[in-house]
Amino acid sequence: MIKKIFLIIYMMCVVITINGCSKGTEENKNSSMHMDEKIKVDSKSKSGKEEITSNIDKGQTENVKDIVYNFEYNPYVLSKDFLIKYGKGYVEFYKNFVDAYINYETSCPCPKEEYSYEVEFLTESNFLLFNVDVLPDYESIKYDKKTKTIHWKYESNTKIEHDNKIEEFENQVASYMRCLQKGDTDFEKAIAIYGEFNSRMKYDKNVDDTSAYHALMIGTGKCTSFSAAYCHLLLQAGVDAITNGGFSKKSGGHRWNIVHLYGKDYFMDPTYEVGSKGSDGKGLLYFGMSKKEREEIGGFNLGTSQYGDVNGLEVEEYLDSDDRFSLFRSCIDYKLDRKHKCIVYYNKNDNKPKKFYYEK
Repeated sequence: MIKKIFLIIYMMCVVITINGCSKGTEENKNSSMHMDEKIKVDSKSKSGKEEITSNIDKGQTENVKDIVYNFEYNPYVLSKDFLIKYGKGYVEFYKNFVDAYINYETSCPCPKEEYSYEVEFLTESNFLLFNVDVLPDYESIKYDKKTKTIHWKYESNTKIEHDNKIEEFENQVASYMRCLQKGDTDFEKAIAIYGEFNSRMKYDKNVDDTSAYHALMIGTGKCTSFSAAYCHLLLQAGVDAITNGGFSKKSGGHRWNIVHLYGKDYFMDPTYEVGSKGSDGKGLLYFGMSKKEREEIGGFNLGTSQYGDVNGLEVEEYLDSDDRFSLFRSCIDYKLDRKHKCIVYYNKNDNKPKKFYYEK
């Protein structure tokens, strides 16, 4: 309870945007500025702002300029679980870490050794840009206790090559944002990206590279790839999201997402959605699951899973969930109707469209 009170008080001041598995398949916050936005007041990604125009059907009367989603890649996004565990001091380390990488440096100050323990999780879905050009061997990432610095090695041989890799990745992430429109709420962003992402992914249990970077660039992966990649896209769109995982009685280890919408936490499973024979990535079978649904679908025990991307945070202590989206458990196809604030969806073995008004 003390942790929750501290978190609520702190979050009023600073709002945050923040292995293997078998095949099984907000509203906008009214606070003044997300944490990553506060960081980027001082620093910006090298590629600058890029305007992404949503797809428009022929005959549609809306002016393209009125619905353009202005996307700027933000390397400083950070899931709230890191701040819950480490506090404000972590933000300064994180900003220095990101800046050093962008500037092609090989080390940065790391005042606490425990910060370095989470580098693998940190770069999995938050600072995903790190995986663009750093050797994928976390043994090569070292912490120097004497100088209190963290060190790493690059794959590229020059800064030009390094910058080109970053630009290529940022452009790829921007391509996923074409599904968004100006003024989208957090819910609209989450559900639009869910569909865009799943439609571009192919499950491959034999894939060698299970990173989120590979999934976003190539379009193949498994649960570790998909959960971290979906999380990264949501964070880039300004939606609170983290990864979560556990062990199933049916299929062993698995990984999915927790997404914060309407003041609640919902479970999303892009891996199961992509692998589902019913929806083939086009439905909402595993979108917005409640705690009860997550435990029942796949036979998981959330009491034994960690909260987010860091060790030592129990799901039960921070989770607040409900069954708002339970009507989607049979949805195999859908369309987002922004004008009428509803989801038009189709269930299994039912050709009659149904509607869910999400602003009620």
